[in-house]
Amino acid sequence: MRLRTQFVLLNSALVVLVAAIVAAAVFFSQRRVLLRQMEDDQVRRTQAFVEVCRQAAILKNELLLAGYMKILTHTPGISYAYFADGQGRIRVHSDLKYLYKPLAEWKAGGPRDAIEESFPVAFGAGEPPGSAVIGFSRSHRDEVVRGAVSRMAAWVLAASGAGVAAGLAAAFALASFMTRPIREMADTARKIGEGDFKVRVDVNSSRELEGLAETLNHMAAQLLRLEELKEEFIAILSHDLRAPLAVLSTYADALKGGMLGPLTDPQKEYLQVMRDKAHQLMGFANDILDLARMKAGKMDYAIKPLDVGALAQKVADFFGLTARKRGTVLQSSVPVGLAVLGDGEKLERVLANLLSNALKFVPQEKGLIDIRAERADGMVRITVADNGPGISPENQALLFRKFSRVDAEEQRKRDISGTGIGLTIVKGIVEGHGGRVWVESEEGKGSRFLFSIPAAENGALP
Repeated sequence: MRLRTQFVLLNSALVVLVAAIVAAAVFFSQRRVLLRQMEDDQVRRTQAFVEVCRQAAILKNELLLAGYMKILTHTPGISYAYFADGQGRIRVHSDLKYLYKPLAEWKAGGPRDAIEESFPVAFGAGEPPGSAVIGFSRSHRDEVVRGAVSRMAAWVLAASGAGVAAGLAAAFALASFMTRPIREMADTARKIGEGDFKVRVDVNSSRELEGLAETLNHMAAQLLRLEELKEEFIAILSHDLRAPLAVLSTYADALKGGMLGPLTDPQKEYLQVMRDKAHQLMGFANDILDLARMKAGKMDYAIKPLDVGALAQKVADFFGLTARKRGTVLQSSVPVGLAVLGDGEKLERVLANLLSNALKFVPQEKGLIDIRAERADGMVRITVADNGPGISPENQALLFRKFSRVDAEEQRKRDISGTGIGLTIVKGIVEGHGGRVWVESEEGKGSRFLFSIPAAENGALP
């Protein structure tokens, strides 16, 4: 799981937990407040009833007491109410059958589903106080509480949902912000691993990450320096090898031609091997020097309109004898007259490298190599297809890197030699023409190497 995903999940879990705790705290707090408000309201109603009872007793006004009792009877949430004097006789009651009855008779009726609020009623000096009692319906109170709690729960859930959504968005933004430097360094490390030692990472974050970035940049600088020294050494070595190899090849030709007298057949064969290996080494030295020129941007191209069909046929003819010896069918399906803008010598080298690689891997006596071309979007796309063993996806990523050789086991079986820079040169030449090169392959189903070159005006030679 990616670090950013882990960070988002952790922060999201914390946000949800905090939101749940806050919602629960708000819910229970508001419920307590609501219950307390109802209790205070019950006390106020009872105290108001006490005051009415006291006034009615002082004024001896039974109508005042009866009128207020009527109001209480029709008040939602009140189950009963009564006023008893100091002698324990009910003076007024919400249930008329208990009017002027002893208080004991009412209480003998047993428990009732009500919450009683009771206050004494003082009549004056020497008189025992009475009592004013209101019974508030417990079921009504619970219903009111449930309704209020439901509305409050809906509000809390809505607020919590909005808070969680905002928290998740903030967590994602924070995770992206926190992991961005790490992703940049990972991307830089990947590019360094692919051989791009010029890349640098710029991190303005915590000291720890800045220190890691500086270390990564220092490593890249050191690797770049080592790469430059290596390439400089190889270029110098390749340059210095060309002269003695040329001399070796020249003397081998001279000896083989009988300059110092007649030679036996084995001697001629050995001299031919010496000459071939010298030419092979010279080709490698030239490739190394060309790579150095490409990297320095000093490779020269003589760009002009070219007949890509004639060029493809020329290269196919050159490799024709080798293909026939191997039992390989080599054909060019490129129409004559299809024109590109390019350097003929360089493009010939591109096709030669691709055909040479294809010949190495197609099956003996059953090989098939086909060169095709088509024009599209101002470019001419040239394809070299074969029926070889194919290339795995992981090896395809290595094809155009310097000194990389894929399918090593297959090459050992076939005794295939190579330096691993042919396709790198192909890539450099094609990109130097403003085109691109790529491969399409599947293991067991052959390979198709494709490259595109800018088409000449109107796509054909005048």
